[in-house]
Amino acid sequence: MASVTFRDETAMGRELGAFSLPGLPERISARELVRLRVREAVARHNAAPSHHFRGLVKPGDAEIDLTVDPVVSFVKLVPLVGG
Repeated sequence: MASVTFRDETAMGRELGAFSLPGLPERISARELVRLRVREAVARHNAAPSHHFRGLVKPGDAEIDLTVDPVVSFVKLVPLVGG
């Protein structure tokens, strides 16, 4: 089994927070890794709610009406050469 450390950073590389998840398989898909990261962040927030949420996805009951505009856009982040 493997362990992974998730670290949140600013664009300049300053660490905002980190946590580890032990007991993961030695190979895992990126989709599953993101799913675990979001699930763990929400669980940690729910266990000790605070006014400031630092996770990827803020828990809530918001819904999106896909009948109005069924287009969902994602921003692809591309690493810069040398940076």
